[in-house]
Amino acid sequence: MKKIISVICAAVILLSLAGCGTKLEGAQPDGEIESNGGIAVKQGDWIYFIAGGMPSLSKEAEADTLRGKICRMRDGDSGSSFDVVSPSKAYTMYIFRDRIFYTTPAKSKICFASVGTDGTGYKRIFSFDDGKFIAYGPNGAAIEKDDKIVYIDYTTLEKTEFDVKCDTAGIYVTENYIYYYAQNVASTNRLSIETGNIESLCTDIGMFLYADDTEVYFVSTRIPYRLNANTLELNEISTSHYKSLIFNKKHDAIIAQASDTDDLGLYFQPAGNIAGAEHGEEGNKPRFKLHTSDISAYCLNDDYIFFVETETGDIYRMDYEGKNKTVLGNVPSVYSLDSIDVAGKNLFVFDDTDSGYAYTVPIDGSGTLVAIKED
Repeated sequence: MKKIISVICAAVILLSLAGCGTKLEGAQPDGEIESNGGIAVKQGDWIYFIAGGMPSLSKEAEADTLRGKICRMRDGDSGSSFDVVSPSKAYTMYIFRDRIFYTTPAKSKICFASVGTDGTGYKRIFSFDDGKFIAYGPNGAAIEKDDKIVYIDYTTLEKTEFDVKCDTAGIYVTENYIYYYAQNVASTNRLSIETGNIESLCTDIGMFLYADDTEVYFVSTRIPYRLNANTLELNEISTSHYKSLIFNKKHDAIIAQASDTDDLGLYFQPAGNIAGAEHGEEGNKPRFKLHTSDISAYCLNDDYIFFVETETGDIYRMDYEGKNKTVLGNVPSVYSLDSIDVAGKNLFVFDDTDSGYAYTVPIDGSGTLVAIKED
């Protein structure tokens, strides 16, 4: 997943600082993980979440306050009771076994750090500049550094620098590869984590939606594409233009928000389609509208789509046919796809105003929206 984070830029340095915190009981490092890499992650019976959006001022971002710290609560709880896990604030996070890896502000830098799921063993691992890309993979994270990509193994914390000799942008990490696109030479590339070998896959470039060792989905000039990384077959999925897109593998679909004023709404776009072919030809399936009004943010799990309606601020849950819509609450100022996430039985949203509060609500509609606040 691509993330761009903002504080003041400075030169890259390495940090390796360790700390300790109060040990929290009941961590489940072998528990099943769901919804990794965003603002909320489920592991076992726990949900780990970021307690609000990062403050825009660096002084507030580094302050020892609840907003922006990683916390945990029992899956399905109301959110009125929670534990603080991290000693510093987080932009994004990823859980690997008994460790939470996350990005945090550190003076004029961004720091890649980790802390135990039990709240102990805080460590600063690597520091990098503002505006650089970071992507979490299943076994390690990749960070843009000048004309290089730094890969950090979660288990060993070993850092490997790959000299890609270009200004990289979007990054997507799988078990074996780092996918990235090079802006100065207009090339989508695949880098082997094991050998460092680089392959140029196509000259179209754009944000990655999903990738594995064979299939790559990305969006270029607001149009979604599907690329076979082994045969290099490239297909335009749709001629429709979208301003935001999320891929779901279970439904083989892209849930996308149209960018054209005359075509506003949220759509179910079959990911296996080939643009220009009629329905039924080449396996094409119909594209259909899920919601007619403009939305400000949305996220998915395998069962439901969650979104915030721009005009009303109402938070909805609906199925993948656009039916069974249920209002879960109301937060009128959720403006980003990075400000909404679902994990386990709970939905989390950030209020993107100065308050920066995080809110949670059960996804089954049985509870009310609760603000995560200090006593």
